[in-house]
Amino acid sequence: MGALGVIQKLAKIGKILSKIVFIFSLIGGIFCIVGLSLAWMPQSIKIGGASLNNIVDKSADFTIANCYAALISGLIFCIGEAVIAKMAELCFKLELEKGTPFDFDVAKKLLKLGIHIIWITIVAAVCAGIARSIISLSFGSIKDMDFDGFSQISLGITFIITSLLCKCGAEQTTKNEQ
Repeated sequence: MGALGVIQKLAKIGKILSKIVFIFSLIGGIFCIVGLSLAWMPQSIKIGGASLNNIVDKSADFTIANCYAALISGLIFCIGEAVIAKMAELCFKLELEKGTPFDFDVAKKLLKLGIHIIWITIVAAVCAGIARSIISLSFGSIKDMDFDGFSQISLGITFIITSLLCKCGAEQTTKNEQ
């Protein structure tokens, strides 16, 4: 199998993985929404005579405010990841339709994907931080959360560099055909 065959197989795998990430992001977002709806009514949910608020506050050393912050942050990141995954899926789909990554349309789509990955990741982290600050001001102090694992800026840069390589290949192909 030649290099182009390997690239096509990787594009198929990328398309499948993007679909899976999209689906799991939707599921995660739905679970966050369900969790938020349950957390907003903690006094009405009783387990063994104790409200959910009392159970969470006492047994887990984790307050309802921490639940709000984690669920809202999770929802924000799930939305961002779903958008990125859908864009990646469409990018891989285009590459498979063209039959080569060395195409101007594919290179342009890869560039846009890289840029979107960077700004969506940054906006999601900022929005999650703002939501956490608002919750902290409303309910008192909450536990710190580390958003470093959610950063995909290097992935965005990788897609941008890859787009330049694909554009260079498309230029060479066009040059050779003339």
